[in-house]
Amino acid sequence: MDKKTIIWIILGVVVVAVVVLALTGSFSAPQKTEQTYKPGNVAAPGASAVSTSGIVVTSEGKAARNDAAPMSPEAPQESLPITDTSSVTSDAIDIKVTSTGITPKEFSVRAGAVTHLLVSTGDQYTHLFKFQDPSLSAIAVGIGPGDPARLMTFNAPTTKGTYQYFCDVPGHVGRGESGKMIVN
Repeated sequence: MDKKTIIWIILGVVVVAVVVLALTGSFSAPQKTEQTYKPGNVAAPGASAVSTSGIVVTSEGKAARNDAAPMSPEAPQESLPITDTSSVTSDAIDIKVTSTGITPKEFSVRAGAVTHLLVSTGDQYTHLFKFQDPSLSAIAVGIGPGDPARLMTFNAPTTKGTYQYFCDVPGHVGRGESGKMIVN
């Protein structure tokens, strides 16, 4: 065999190998993997768990997304109804929504910190506690007359600033049902 024939044979083998690799998917882009976290504790039954590294996680162990649709699998989850609030973590911020307003009107949290909101109503109306900023769209808790409290656990935004919260039932903001979370 002459040199030219050997080169053509080698080139043919390389082309066949490339075609085989392309067809079997060996040249596909690397798969993006989501980090999963080891579950830590759950502040209340039904609420999202907090990993041992301080990240609020989904039931699959992935970081919960505050910008997801409320109640979606990617969002932080609210707890089951809580009738005995004495069992709730002592660092929970007690949010009470009534026809005269939301208390507290303001609270502060550290950027990225695990935040527990214990949301309840103190009157005969239905309320929907939520944040105005789309980066916190997943943080929404609906409560009705006589409903027990609900706990929502999430990581505070990592961007410092003021985040407005309000009752999303029509007409309720006009009654003073609003406030702000300050992230330091």
